Amino acid sequence: MIINHHYCALRITELAAGTDVHRDPQTTSAQGTSPTPCTASTPAKSRMDDVKSLARRNNRMQREEIMMAQDFLRKWYDVTHQPQLDEEGRSMIYALERAPAGPQFDRKFLEVFSRHHYMALTPSMTCVVASDIRHEELQGYCRGMVQAQLADIEEMRHMLAATFNIADYQPIRGVRGLHTGSEREGAH
Repeated sequence: MIINHHYCALRITELAAGTDVHRDPQTTSAQGTSPTPCTASTPAKSRMDDVKSLARRNNRMQREEIMMAQDFLRKWYDVTHQPQLDEEGRSMIYALERAPAGPQFDRKFLEVFSRHHYMALTPSMTCVVASDIRHEELQGYCRGMVQAQLADIEEMRHMLAATFNIADYQPIRGVRGLHTGSEREGAH
């Protein structure tokens, strides 16, 4: 589940930060991420440096976490899993692909990606408390994921409040989460 979940995040973050086929050693806010296999190079739709920075950081983390989870599966269970998108992931990506670049995209990205992170919390917490205790690496992996997801959600909520005056955002339902006025905007 988490491999597929992180795979979805790759495309979400690529839409925000853009993709570069060739990377310069000095990354700036104008540069993107490496494109996901089988996807074309994508221009950055975000205009906020903080959003692009968050997207690049998460893109790197998600790639590493996918490889770690795939390694756990191979090492412990001799299973190979290729990432794939589920319906909810496709809906999130589609919502961001349709958003016009600039402030509308930035707001939608912060809502969608917060919701995306929230969706990983329950399985990650379950992993921490219910995984085979012989797999300490897995528990540490899940614990780190919970901490990172919570920190990012809080950071994105602060950006929504500071930039878009949305101080009551809750990533608990729908593709974009909830906040005052979200029903009028069709966020469900």
